[in-house]
Amino acid sequence: EPEGIFWATDNEKVHTHYLDRYRHRLLNEPSLPYAFLETLKSFPFSGLFDAFAGVAKSEVPTFALWAQYDELIPRDCVAELRAAYAERPHLLQDHIVRDRSHMFVVEDATPVGEHLAKFWSNRDTVRPIVG
Repeated sequence: EPEGIFWATDNEKVHTHYLDRYRHRLLNEPSLPYAFLETLKSFPFSGLFDAFAGVAKSEVPTFALWAQYDELIPRDCVAELRAAYAERPHLLQDHIVRDRSHMFVVEDATPVGEHLAKFWSNRDTVRPIVG
């Protein structure tokens, strides 16, 4: 089994890894906070129906996780994603993670991994995205 943080099953180990990584980056990349802010200012967190529909048309199975208490990504994104896949519901699996906020992937990595493993184990084939 490969070594490394991505194979860890201990949430505390994963959480500590990412906290240490971003502490290091913040100390050594003084422009990093500004980059985050610029991304937040210009990244469209809604109005993504056309982009979602384009992915749906590609026929690639899609899995999306959302956090119940996410204050950064509006709930409209969930509705837009589901609407974009209305004609191809078999390609979309989404899940709202209860009692979590935006950083749920770091806060509680094990259930996230379990959702992803279940999603991929239910796929007959995995096609690479060629673009």
